[in-house]
Amino acid sequence: MDKDLTDKEKLEQVFGIHESSDIEVFKAWTEAEGKKIARKMGLKMTKQHWEVINFLRVHFQNVGAKMPPVHEFSQVLEERFSEEGGLKYLFSLFPDGPLSQGSLIAGIPVPDDAKDPHFGSLH
Repeated sequence: MDKDLTDKEKLEQVFGIHESSDIEVFKAWTEAEGKKIARKMGLKMTKQHWEVINFLRVHFQNVGAKMPPVHEFSQVLEERFSEEGGLKYLFSLFPDGPLSQGSLIAGIPVPDDAKDPHFGSLH
């Protein structure tokens, strides 16, 4: 009979299926580190910025190294923040690209294809 897992054990199991050094960066991330990275980018973090950052972190926690291509991830972001204005809203918060800037601040890997200028990334 399986024993009941603690929340920590469940979290470790979820991350365990995503073999990646990115997990260690994710686990070590702090909001203070995020603020420091944002400051270097010239961004003053607001409640709206943190909503996006928290969404990115939860999404990464759920999918780990199996992050979708940037165009699919952009659609997920646009849908989540559609009431606020979708991608236009997200680019107003992260002018160099919500996925590239947001991922760096959130302590998650920047999707490789986020460097495509069609997605507004200057990363």
